Amino acid sequence: RESSERSLCVAAQPGAPLASWTAAAALRCHRARGPRLVPQPEVLVTDAFEQKRLRLRALRSVCAPVGLDGAEPASDELLACYDAAQAPGEPAFRAPGVIALATGVAAEEVTLRNGQRTVCVPAELR
Repeated sequence: RESSERSLCVAAQPGAPLASWTAAAALRCHRARGPRLVPQPEVLVTDAFEQKRLRLRALRSVCAPVGLDGAEPASDELLACYDAAQAPGEPAFRAPGVIALATGVAAEEVTLRNGQRTVCVPAELR
């Protein structure tokens, strides 16, 4: 079965006006199936909401830059995205509650949830 598109990711900034959005960070992600990593590498991840050690489990998607509304993609750099699990001993995610986001698609208020953990790293075709 062929992999289908999973998501379209665009740049977002909490509370930023739509005029500050750039299509340079737009990505389209495709499902991928890779073997479970053994041993599972552990990485320290820091983002806008927390710092946490995660274990990478298996490749689940590959993301490529896209051009939106007729624009050319900003680059040809790929991302490989892995399922990740909280490392033993790490505290649970503390959701910041409702946050305001602005993207090129919409301005909206969203509630962060802890349901999905994905870590994406640079990748290259071989």
